[in-house]
Amino acid sequence: AARHAVDDGLPGVPYALVRPSGHHAQPAQSDGFCFFNNVAVAAEDLLATGRADRVAILDWDVHHANGTQEAFYDRDDVLVVSIHGDHDSWDPETHPQSCDLTEQGTGDGAGYTVNVPLPAGTGDDGYRYALDELVDPVLAAFDPDALLVSAGQDPGTMDPLGRNTVTKAGFESLGASARRFADDYAAGSLAVVQEGGYHVTHLPYATLGVLEGALDHETGIEDPFAWMPGDTESARRAVDDAAAAHSEYWPLD
Repeated sequence: AARHAVDDGLPGVPYALVRPSGHHAQPAQSDGFCFFNNVAVAAEDLLATGRADRVAILDWDVHHANGTQEAFYDRDDVLVVSIHGDHDSWDPETHPQSCDLTEQGTGDGAGYTVNVPLPAGTGDDGYRYALDELVDPVLAAFDPDALLVSAGQDPGTMDPLGRNTVTKAGFESLGASARRFADDYAAGSLAVVQEGGYHVTHLPYATLGVLEGALDHETGIEDPFAWMPGDTESARRAVDDAAAAHSEYWPLD
């Protein structure tokens, strides 16, 4: 489904509503509810068929995109940007990646893994800060031919597997930023691929927000769970730390 979402000629913004999610699946093993890494397959297909020379993957699932990172860790034709909760590996054998700022790629891929761990409680404004201050300049410098978004809605304020407080409006902002990045840096080539999201009541609002933002469409539906403010100051400090860590490779000074 993710591969077909990036096919040429589809109207609007292609959206792959895939289950199970995929970004934890690694080249040689499954992990974290994931069996096949949907966005990695889509990226590889774009490259293998000559439709792109460089692909950027933006992952805002609350969990680290360890499988996607593993798939492209030593390559410079795929940029992997993972904005996630500051969590450790949940198993040293099936999830050996540390998910932190020390993982930046190796060999030809040095610098092309950009991890942005965020503290618990990061809300709408913290995510906006991360995209504006870090993701935007990195994507501009990478100049991708296509942007694939791993859109996890588990940073949502009610999600049982996350600890962040992103509302429908926050997800709308994420979707709008993705569309802007694609328009500005990837000639409008954008596909959104579903990742996590585990609160069955809030998930529809969060997903609607992503699609409203990406399509520049307003339904007027409000988020009934938008009552918990985010810890913006802690998030800003974490983003600034990430920017400093990645400034060796990207214009983030």
